[in-house]
Amino acid sequence: MDKKPEVSPGRWIKIGKRDAVVCNVHTDHIEVVYLDDRNRAINEDVEWDSSQWTFKRPRPSGGYADKFPRLYEYLTILRRGTHANTTQRDSRAGQ
Repeated sequence: MDKKPEVSPGRWIKIGKRDAVVCNVHTDHIEVVYLDDRNRAINEDVEWDSSQWTFKRPRPSGGYADKFPRLYEYLTILRRGTHANTTQRDSRAGQ
C-alpha cells in the first residue's frame, strides 16, 4: 500500500496513463482536468485507491471543463502541457 501523495491545485498527476491537473482538493477526493481522446478538456473527480489515482465514478462521468470559468486557470496549465515551466507562472502570480 502506497502512502497517498500530497497534491495541491495546479499540480500534475497521473490517472493510469493519462496526465491531469489538480483543480480542487477535498477530504476524500480531488477534482482534476484532463484531455480526453478527442482533445476535449474534461473535469472529473478522482480518488486514491491505496496505490494510484483512479476515477471516482465509471467513465465517462465528467463534464466539459471549458464551460466552467472557475476552471480556466487549470485549463491554461493543462493546455501548456506537462513540460511547461509552471514555476515561472507561479513566480509572477503576485504581479
